[in-house]
Amino acid sequence: MNKMRFIIFVIIIEIITTNLIYAQVYVSNEDTRSTMVTAGVVLGLAYSVRSSDFEPLTETSINGLMNKQLLQINQFAVNNFNDDLALVSDVLLALSISISALQVFDGRVKDEWTTYGMMLLETGAISGGLTTIAKGIVRDARPYVYSPDAPLEFKQTIDARQSFFSGHACLSFAAMTLFAETYSNYYPDNSNHNLIWLGAMSLASTTSILRVLSGRHFPIDILVGAAIGFTAGKLIPHIHENSNQNKIPDFRINRVLNVSLKF
Repeated sequence: MNKMRFIIFVIIIEIITTNLIYAQVYVSNEDTRSTMVTAGVVLGLAYSVRSSDFEPLTETSINGLMNKQLLQINQFAVNNFNDDLALVSDVLLALSISISALQVFDGRVKDEWTTYGMMLLETGAISGGLTTIAKGIVRDARPYVYSPDAPLEFKQTIDARQSFFSGHACLSFAAMTLFAETYSNYYPDNSNHNLIWLGAMSLASTTSILRVLSGRHFPIDILVGAAIGFTAGKLIPHIHENSNQNKIPDFRINRVLNVSLKF
């Protein structure tokens, strides 16, 4: 009787643990540690660049910029200056991040909330960190610096030299890509994948376009930011994806029985 109970106990444990391993969509283990290390390195570099000397533009340097030859693709943004559109882009960015973060409370996702939370933090750290590093190194003037409609004191701020590349575009695309990518994998049988992706990319694109229309960024800024954010949102879930998920689990019950019967 005791031997039979032991056999049943071993089989149950084997089935439960194997099911848990194969049921996970995303995992955090030794293989995914590289993303955490990368995120930490990027944040460290971003802090270092952010802490370096960063002088605002002087009136003389601003006047000198008026003679600068801009890329053809960027000339469209020069005469744009709209605080209201900039505020709307801020709200849409917050909405993008919120949607991605709130997915952790979904019934399927909350069972893996620690891994999903880790992916969210890694995506934000890498995309946001790279943005800060680029802004601190390039220190390119924003489009409104070239606009006669923008007040001089507005042009003489440190923020006026942080055009390349767009943090709003990068973070919005990173958040929305992470959301759509993970949703598609958590619900592979759902028929709304195309609508999810369309809505996510539309929100990120609108956020980015408003940065140009408000005079905060050149088109090239949002294109680069969007590309980096999209890459981060796709790559990090791929690294965390459970490679065993789609394999047929082998519970090896016969092996368990054979070993147990030897007792």
